[in-house]
Amino acid sequence: MSFDSDENMLKKISSLKRLENKDELLKKGTTIKHGIFILLDILEKEWHPYRIEEYWYLIAINFSNGKRKLIYDSDYWFNSSSIRRIFKDKIYTTKILRHYGEKVADDMLVVKESSAVSNESNNIQACLEFAEKVWYPLIFKPNNGSRGEWVKKIFSQKQLLQELKLYNNDNKEWFFLLQQYLPGTEYRAIYLDGEVLVAYKREPISIKWDGTSSIKELISIYQYDGFLEEIKKYLADQEMSLDTVLTLGKEINLLPTANVSMWWKVSVVSLSEEDIFFIKKIADIFWANYFWIDIISEWSIAEGTILEINGAPGIAWISSVLPWFQEKFATIIRNKIKNI
Repeated sequence: MSFDSDENMLKKISSLKRLENKDELLKKGTTIKHGIFILLDILEKEWHPYRIEEYWYLIAINFSNGKRKLIYDSDYWFNSSSIRRIFKDKIYTTKILRHYGEKVADDMLVVKESSAVSNESNNIQACLEFAEKVWYPLIFKPNNGSRGEWVKKIFSQKQLLQELKLYNNDNKEWFFLLQQYLPGTEYRAIYLDGEVLVAYKREPISIKWDGTSSIKELISIYQYDGFLEEIKKYLADQEMSLDTVLTLGKEINLLPTANVSMWWKVSVVSLSEEDIFFIKKIADIFWANYFWIDIISEWSIAEGTILEINGAPGIAWISSVLPWFQEKFATIIRNKIKNI
């Protein structure tokens, strides 16, 4: 089983006889949501009656044993509502991890100055003091965001003040997070129902100077032209441009994060017993059955620093890279929700 393209998925849905609100769903185009992608094939194969609601986030399933389940987006009944709420709050999650002695990146909560809860621990001056303590670069991101949205890598005090000004003047979320940037290899592991399903390295796209070319010429050689606008902005943050010529042998990342919303390179890694024990220990801390965890490390996963935990991870990309993953993932989910 592999992830269908949006076009193939729409064709498949249009052929289903038991699907309610089909016309409404088809109008939504590429906004068909996570849970539907994951479970559609296995439900068709086993002929369980179901419907996809017109708001396209929700799939309702009637199992042959008489049980009925509603699946909203990527909420598969593995975690309690309390755990899901904790994982959505990045600052709260890291506080719990620190309490249990786990290594996490240093961070602070940032609050809009117009907020009633703004104070000297979360205002602009506090951000400047935090930057002085851990130094640049920093990561600035929503406290409950996902998929790399609004994430910025901050290289200087000037850029930090610019980002804080934009944050205070826009209508986005109230709470953001300023986080220490740590060098190393970034790993992601997906944990489901007592098992680490997969772990892989995530690397942002990068270039290395060949001795003659500008950054723009190297981008074309590496075939990264589709990200030109994003790359230009990221270079400007570092006071570089497409015309910059790097020093011999220098390698730079072209985008700030290895997030699913960006183009990133992935390679699956084998886990040691220590790595598996470490990830299961994190699950035990939260009594969680489903999450992905991001770790930065110079060595192994177990020796790394935790960057983030997400209790409703998207798996579309990794399913397209590893076709076996989606089938294994969907089978576990189907068996779990059928028997709850």
